[in-house]
Amino acid sequence: MTQTASAWAKNHFAACALDWTPQAASRAAHVLYATVVLGEHEIAQCAAILSDEERLRADRQLTEDGRARFVQRRAFRRYCAALATGADTDLSRIRFDETATGQPVYTAAPNMTFSFSSCQLGMMAGWSA
Repeated sequence: MTQTASAWAKNHFAACALDWTPQAASRAAHVLYATVVLGEHEIAQCAAILSDEERLRADRQLTEDGRARFVQRRAFRRYCAALATGADTDLSRIRFDETATGQPVYTAAPNMTFSFSSCQLGMMAGWSA
């Protein structure tokens, strides 16, 4: 049986994401770190769950490496939102809006605050209610 891109992304990030939540904050906040994987298969699966607008933004990146990292960061965002809210939904249905200053807002969970960061080696996500 062929796995959907959403199921693939959930399994991928569940397997590679590390919980970096400080023990003292574990009831109020969560922090996850995931390494970047730049394989063609991984990037194609992540891209499959993005919106058309996100794929266009990815295509505007100056390098293939930049495109691959953008795609994976956006897929990781969706995974984190599903994990944070306990939503068992297709990751392609998860949408973030942005504030005027660029802060991501998950309108399906307005009581939650998300923060995302990345570097060459990985991606970090934090959220709290």
